[in-house]
Amino acid sequence: MTARTSVNVTVLTVSVLSVERYVAICHSFLASKCNLSSTSRPMKSISVIWLVGLVTALPLTLQFGLGPQIGNPSLKTCTYVNKMNLYYVPGLILIFFCIIPIVLIGTLYVIIGLKIKESTKTIKSNNESVERLKERAPKMLSK
Repeated sequence: MTARTSVNVTVLTVSVLSVERYVAICHSFLASKCNLSSTSRPMKSISVIWLVGLVTALPLTLQFGLGPQIGNPSLKTCTYVNKMNLYYVPGLILIFFCIIPIVLIGTLYVIIGLKIKESTKTIKSNNESVERLKERAPKMLSK
């Protein structure tokens, strides 16, 4: 259960960090309005992430138990026993902790990259305008 929980928590943490970076970079006014830099918000986020990680690790953990060892049925070993007939759980874990986070994180970072590229073009054009004004100023003053 510890391994599954830590994997879930890691994926959720990276996803939450990506969303926070997206909000901070692409919607900076919203970030300041929502007070993303408060000290209580990260504690709440971490608590929710760990709670979700524990709860989502439980169904897969409950599918394992003691079963007969192959080759020596008198010995018991930890194995997949699927007492609860939850055959769909691995598929759900794949969707919610692999596919959706990859798509979410990839999409957010592409949007962040495009926003940064756009802002650097704006800065360059502003710098060029300032340079043109600096060149024109002496000419205007000499007239």
